[in-house]
Amino acid sequence: MAWVAGELRRADFHVVLVLELSSGEHEPVEDMLERAVRAREHLDRVCAGLAG
Repeated sequence: MAWVAGELRRADFHVVLVLELSSGEHEPVEDMLERAVRAREHLDRVCAGLAG
């Protein structure tokens, strides 16, 4: 992910990122939302690393 983001930045390519998550048939909504938060935090760290 970091490599792709770095290449897009080098190309001055501006995008909107859509994060799609799937859940198991019986996965509680709270668990899926927790995974979504972790994914967002990961993307924030990747982007912060590109800014520096």
